[in-house]
Amino acid sequence: VAAIIFSVILSIFPDAVSIRFDALLTAFALAMALGFSIGTFNAWAFSQSKTWEFVWNLLSRPLFLTSCIFFTFAIMPLFVREVLWWNPIIHIVGLMRAGFYPVYDPSYVSPEFVGATCLGFLVTGLAGLKFSDARIATH
Repeated sequence: VAAIIFSVILSIFPDAVSIRFDALLTAFALAMALGFSIGTFNAWAFSQSKTWEFVWNLLSRPLFLTSCIFFTFAIMPLFVREVLWWNPIIHIVGLMRAGFYPVYDPSYVSPEFVGATCLGFLVTGLAGLKFSDARIATH
């Protein structure tokens, strides 16, 4: 899907796009790490509580809308940016934009924050799976 979307962008706006592969590869790596770590956490959490499945469904829908996919982080009021900054997807989207548009300012992007978030979810999920594997095996 990304290859199709990026091909369309490159064919429509060839002069406005200047590809920075370092930013793009970092954004893709962080997206994969975030998906894997949250998936690991959810694999454990879903096995522990049906309520968490419901909560996750409620949380994930607005998370998509508040991830600066349809608008840029810079146009938001300061008080909104201070809250949205804690959404790790915003950092990945900002890094991806910086990989395509040379005028885009990714000064708010923190790969370290995304990495720490991934590490937190992954460690929690793996520890949960390790210490509750007997309960998971019986389901």
